[in-house]
Parts: sequence; C-alpha cells; structure tokens
Amino acid sequence: MSEEVIAPIGRILRELGNLRAAAYNDLIKLPATDPMKKVLTDIDQIFSRTEEEIIKASAGVVRRRLWPRV
Repeated sequence: MSEEVIAPIGRILRELGNLRAAAYNDLIKLPATDPMKKVLTDIDQIFSRTEEEIIKASAGVVRRRLWPRV
C-alpha cells in the first residue's frame, strides 16, 4: 500500500480517536442518570468498532513494492 493510501487511514484513525476522547470527556461530566450518558457510551462503542474494522481492513491489504529489487 502506498504512502498516499496509508496517510488518509492514519488521519481517519487519529480523528476517530479525537472524537472518542471528546465524547469520553463529555461522558465523565454527566450524572449517572442522564440519558445522554447512554448515547455517548453507544457512540464510543460505534467509534471503537469502526476503528477495529479500519485496522482489520488495512492490515489485509497486500503492500507491493513500487519498484522491483535490483
């Protein structure tokens, strides 16, 4: 996989991490009975599964050399 492909995947994972951190920061400020606590927990789980799927998909791609060995 070329650097042009790897870079966007890394950016996506970094952004998902930032979104999860923001959701978590909001989550810990809420009282236990607040309905938004469940929503933010669900969002965190969705982001977590998305990260796992992106990592699995990118790991399954065969990386090829651009130039043959000399």
